[in-house]
Amino acid sequence: MPEVSFDKLKVGVIGCGMMGRTHINNLLNFLKPSQIVVSDVKSNLVEKIKKELLICDYELCYKNIIKRSDVSAIIIATPPWTHYEILKAAIRSDKHILIEKPLCTEFSELEKIESLTQGYEKVILDCSSRHARFNNKYEFVKDFINSEELGEIYFVHHNAVNQMSRPGIEYHPSAKWYLQTSLSGGGAAFDWGVYDFSFHLGVLQINCGIDQVRSLFFKNLDNKYSASPKNDVEEHAIAMLRFGSINYYYERSSNAHNKEENKTRIYGCKGGLKFNYLSSEGPEVFFYNKHGVKKINIEMNRSCSFDKDHEMMTEHFLQVILGKTGPIQSFQETIRIMRTVFHIRHAAWQKSFVC
Repeated sequence: MPEVSFDKLKVGVIGCGMMGRTHINNLLNFLKPSQIVVSDVKSNLVEKIKKELLICDYELCYKNIIKRSDVSAIIIATPPWTHYEILKAAIRSDKHILIEKPLCTEFSELEKIESLTQGYEKVILDCSSRHARFNNKYEFVKDFINSEELGEIYFVHHNAVNQMSRPGIEYHPSAKWYLQTSLSGGGAAFDWGVYDFSFHLGVLQINCGIDQVRSLFFKNLDNKYSASPKNDVEEHAIAMLRFGSINYYYERSSNAHNKEENKTRIYGCKGGLKFNYLSSEGPEVFFYNKHGVKKINIEMNRSCSFDKDHEMMTEHFLQVILGKTGPIQSFQETIRIMRTVFHIRHAAWQKSFVC
């Protein structure tokens, strides 16, 4: 891909809500306001961006941005149920694309996206790597596994349990669409599962599909919104998966009466690791073997908070477009991550094994 320069780049941001504004603020670290064009169906959000960030180039219809020959890159930051149609249009217009997570809300859409992107030569990234791969713990854990100090990996255990941190209720309460599976894709497993599997499938270098999955979803765990027929997303997800010889226990909750801070445990026949992969949770990795336990403090990089992760995601997209680095997560990996989450959702709905 030929290298281009910052001053030649014009980026269209579709969606001016919470995530769209975050991307726009991050773009302004590298681009002039005149190099950004925005779009949203809500004209008041566009007017706010124009007034506060001095971005005067806008389109009320996203299709007009995608058609523009002066716009070479698109950031899709609209709600999840709109992603597929906008992504399809951007692909057909041969744009560089960064799309917010989740990539799509239906498995049938994922299959169509996989087909559409076969042989696609422009950059296409999604944001599921944002909180998973930019901090130094990712490369450290991956290298440690490759060193064979753990021996053959046979089991991974991950759980993250929170109380009252539900999107659409306690977090970003104005976005009630989070509560409907048809609009959001799902609850705790869908919202955070893409980050969890970005990290774990990446460090374990799992390139195969799921051999087996069994999962359970629990919803309406208290009375808040439980009477609403539109609140059908899971608040507590539990799954057992098998990837080849690796067994994997997965638990993620946004509203359970317990607490566990995003802990991953990796078990090998010679040693094991325990850590919190998030950039905001410190540099500690614990290594266990027959000699006992060793605490290792990783030298952290810029990715030391959620805000920094957001900055680095937008910057990474620009750097890949400019040919200065390769994607931190290939689009094939993104497809595999999404397929894993869909399998967990399907198994929970069917209450049976899916092979």
